[in-house]
Amino acid sequence: MLALDTYSEIDSLSLHSSKMLTAPEPDVSFDLVACKICGSRYATELMLRRIESVLPASLHKDSQGLEWIRICPVCRRNIEAERAIRQMVLGRGRKSP
Repeated sequence: MLALDTYSEIDSLSLHSSKMLTAPEPDVSFDLVACKICGSRYATELMLRRIESVLPASLHKDSQGLEWIRICPVCRRNIEAERAIRQMVLGRGRKSP
């Protein structure tokens, strides 16, 4: 019985000390910016500003004036896929001599 009491005391002590060492995690939240096309929220304003500050201004918009940074990744992929398909279809219509 002495050994069991010793182990119980050790378990109790380790449980107590682990509770004392564990600090509550802070609750942090960030507002996300909505995609200009679909409205889904995908990045923080701070992240987007950082990207804009690093990229040259000429890369902020594409040839059609679309601000890529302000569009979510899903919409960007869809737009690029549509443009690629359009180019492929146009390319098939042209026959080489």
